Amino acid sequence: MKYFALFLFSLSLVSVSIQAAPSSKVRAFHPLAAKVVRIETAGLVKSGSSDAFLREGWRLFDEGKWKNAMEQFLSALEITPSNQSAAEGLTMAVYRSGEVTSAVALGEEFAQSMPRIRYMIAGAVLADARQQIDRGELAALKECVKSLPRANGAYDEVRTLLEAAAWEKVDAEKGAVAQRSE
Repeated sequence: MKYFALFLFSLSLVSVSIQAAPSSKVRAFHPLAAKVVRIETAGLVKSGSSDAFLREGWRLFDEGKWKNAMEQFLSALEITPSNQSAAEGLTMAVYRSGEVTSAVALGEEFAQSMPRIRYMIAGAVLADARQQIDRGELAALKECVKSLPRANGAYDEVRTLLEAAAWEKVDAEKGAVAQRSE
């Protein structure tokens, strides 16, 4: 039953359509948000081992080629839907491509059968939240936090961090006003 649910999820993520040229295919990743990431590849349907796609996906990930890495991780998941490393790679490639909301939603979907993914993505969001606070980007962080699910408390530390930074900003502004009035 668990594998069937993951298979259905995998089918909902990937749609393959043959274009005008018979030697190309387009795979559309619909990240459960308003945006759609389209990945175009050359060649017909791939065959092979999920391990080969997984290795290539991580190589491309390390090079920062997010869309190409997503393609490889999706191929690995098509062959082996329960491949946790491919699911983690896909989620992080979506995250690193700038689709934070989509990556969080994807992580939540995978967390049904692979709970570790939820905390992996929460850790990445927390690290980026700290950087945004250091840069003074509280408004952008606040928008991001609005889209985060409750997810068994996985994102609570991000919310707490934002709240503390907002209070620090208010206190600093009050101190600046007090100094001007003296």
